Amino acid sequence: MGKAIPATLAVIPAAVCAYALQRQFGPEWVRVGDEYHRKVEVKAVHSAAGNTSNYTLPLEQGEVFVREVDHNCGFSIGSQTYGSFELKKGEDGRVTEYAVDPGGTKYFDLNGDGIIDAKYDKGRKPMVFFNGSYVPVEDSLDAFASREKWAAGRGRKFIFVGDRWKVE
Repeated sequence: MGKAIPATLAVIPAAVCAYALQRQFGPEWVRVGDEYHRKVEVKAVHSAAGNTSNYTLPLEQGEVFVREVDHNCGFSIGSQTYGSFELKKGEDGRVTEYAVDPGGTKYFDLNGDGIIDAKYDKGRKPMVFFNGSYVPVEDSLDAFASREKWAAGRGRKFIFVGDRWKVE
């Protein structure tokens, strides 16, 4: 019984290598040393009246979108399948806000300090981080841009000031 475990573990790397060798690359791929490269065309769109450039990067399965805000003010990158990441910067170039969506839940750091200040849960219910826990709030079209949210049922109003939510 004791010898079966090492023998099984020795088979796993061989199976992984065999799987990697099964990958068939089409003519669009060029071997460069130990790697395969392919060129892809990226569409970029910037509307005359807007302040963002939008890119779409085709993948083998699906695509990745990129939105770049003019004047180095921020960007977002993501995929409908996997989620997204958004970053906003101030005039001094420092991060002022970011949002992470790993697919279904979206987290917001509203002042760029590394602490999650708000979120949308998997049911798309908005919540603010207040006194060590998440409190449900009413939803609005602006997500958390306004920095003011009513608690569910309008019992109290939360305002994001400085680095945290406070009750008005």
